[in-house]
Amino acid sequence: MAEITFERRYDTVEILNPLKGFAHERQQLEIRWDPLLHHSSLYNSGIEAGIKSFIGEADRAMLERLAAESAGRCFFCPERIESTSRFPEEFIAGGRLKTGESTLFPNIFALAPYHAVMTVSHAHWLPPGGFTTRLIRDALENAWKYIAIVFETNAEATYASLNANYLFPAGASVLHPHFQVLVSHVPYSYQERLLDACKCYLKEKGSAYHEDLLAIERRTGERYIAQNGNWHWLASYAPLAANEIVGIHTGNGDFSRLTKDDLDNLAQGLASVLRTYSHLGYYAFNFSLYSRRTPANRDGFHSLIRCLTRQNPSPNYRTDDYFLQKGLESELILTRPENLAQAAQPFWS
Repeated sequence: MAEITFERRYDTVEILNPLKGFAHERQQLEIRWDPLLHHSSLYNSGIEAGIKSFIGEADRAMLERLAAESAGRCFFCPERIESTSRFPEEFIAGGRLKTGESTLFPNIFALAPYHAVMTVSHAHWLPPGGFTTRLIRDALENAWKYIAIVFETNAEATYASLNANYLFPAGASVLHPHFQVLVSHVPYSYQERLLDACKCYLKEKGSAYHEDLLAIERRTGERYIAQNGNWHWLASYAPLAANEIVGIHTGNGDFSRLTKDDLDNLAQGLASVLRTYSHLGYYAFNFSLYSRRTPANRDGFHSLIRCLTRQNPSPNYRTDDYFLQKGLESELILTRPENLAQAAQPFWS
């Protein structure tokens, strides 16, 4: 096992704070760098202390009103699901995949050669804690079946991802809970950087990066959250987004080759992440799970899922993605990863 360096730098800012009668105030900034991809994240403890001024509180009454207004025309709801698009019969018999409350069908506006949408529940909207293990598990099985069909049909289709935009601040155009799965011949930018970095680390160190990372994180216990089956969960040291929790599969980088037990454990873990977010007061979230077809040679890559929160939906919503992310490609840490891990651990009990 190779050692991993967790690099950070501290700086000090001094101001006369008008919120405290212009009293002298010293703030400490902490900059962290991701050990594998070397992106930076910035933390200011004053932001975490006043977190509600940044994220606001979710307006549940507004969400319930929007849900009531949109339910009657939602084609993801069970009474209108048959009006959604279908796959050609020779590709998928019946045109759609169905497991429990989840139905998978092609996205009308595809972002990949193979791009499917899967509903998660019959319910038109859910708070994050309402995404139960069973609901998530059924949607995951639809994605698992779909990726396997694509890989069997097209030998050149190699890269897969399972994704979610939940609620409008997270980029959802439909309120109804749904996930999306993309399969392509080429990787998207982050996926390519991740795969390349894992290959380089394996070549240089002789071991897989995420295996080494898990060994160190488990040993220190600062950011490690829990294990369920082959999945390990931890708060990212230098997150790419707010409240980032990562699940790493220790056995396989190919989602289509996961076992049904792996799907069960992934669903349990993801439900626990969303309960954590609900506990912290967040409603909008994204996640992306990265996968690739099993290569001929070992490449050091492990399938992993990145979960993150977004600005809470409210009438005075502002985006949480601004120059720091878009122009400087850095991220603001709202909750210190070590604090996030402590907050999350009870939800895996």
